[in-house]
Amino acid sequence: MLMRYGLPLLLIVSGIVIACTSGADTGMPSSTPAAFVTETASPSATRTTTPLSTASATASQPATATPLPTASVTASQPATPTPALVPKLCPIAFDACSFANQVALKVTEGNGEAMMSSARSTFYLCPGPSSRGSGDPFPLCNDASAGETRAGFPFVTTFQGEGSVVSEAQAALMVSEWSGHGDPALRDEYGDGGLRAYSIACADIVLGDGQRCDAAFSLIFSELVSIEAHPARLFFVIEVNRSLDGELRAYRFGSGMLLGPDPSYALRGGTGVLSDQNVPAILAPLVPGASSVTFFPWDTSALIR
Repeated sequence: MLMRYGLPLLLIVSGIVIACTSGADTGMPSSTPAAFVTETASPSATRTTTPLSTASATASQPATATPLPTASVTASQPATPTPALVPKLCPIAFDACSFANQVALKVTEGNGEAMMSSARSTFYLCPGPSSRGSGDPFPLCNDASAGETRAGFPFVTTFQGEGSVVSEAQAALMVSEWSGHGDPALRDEYGDGGLRAYSIACADIVLGDGQRCDAAFSLIFSELVSIEAHPARLFFVIEVNRSLDGELRAYRFGSGMLLGPDPSYALRGGTGVLSDQNVPAILAPLVPGASSVTFFPWDTSALIR
């Protein structure tokens, strides 16, 4: 079972997978195969739990006094996302927003091939024509010779299962298919069922300080599908970071449904502790040593004509 920050968080829907990156540089997947032969990101450090404060009434209050309204948080109740945040076209650093908005147009238009031009591939050393077990780069290396190097894109076939690696053509196809799953006629408390951008996730950066988010972030998209006659919300995640040349590139893709974590963080914005089971940590960017994530509400509707 693939875990992230020690928590199984997402369940894949049949036919929805994740892909990753293109270009000539190297990728930084979260579960780098043993055969990975190019530059990788530093492994994500253990994220620590920030204790949640509690608010309690004192015993000295008169019995007849009218209690003042409180917003207490106990250790068993995770903090909830900040309400009523206003989505923005550019909630983070300006150059990062420019890249993110270009990606959003390609994704919502279902143009996976164009999306790959904004991504960066990972090179893998194939162990042979068939997989030896978990972590081997397949199906990318299907029918490959032992020692052959191929460029591909790490993804997770289920967010609670093993990772896989696909070719650029396969990755482009999967991204293109994202926009075809949602049903605009469906609705829930977060909006209609069409695929659209919802938030940009940044690690260890608080609300109001989005300009500091410019090197590593996740782009969060979502749509509604019908499962057993009920609307179910799918999430699509594109992780972005800067290459050694300073250029922003998408390097990791994900898709699935949240099971357990509160979707309000990703859909309406808010800040949470990564170790909190109520926070969708699977949607956060991989930043070594990070302990929290802020989802900045993101609205790209002005870009779509």
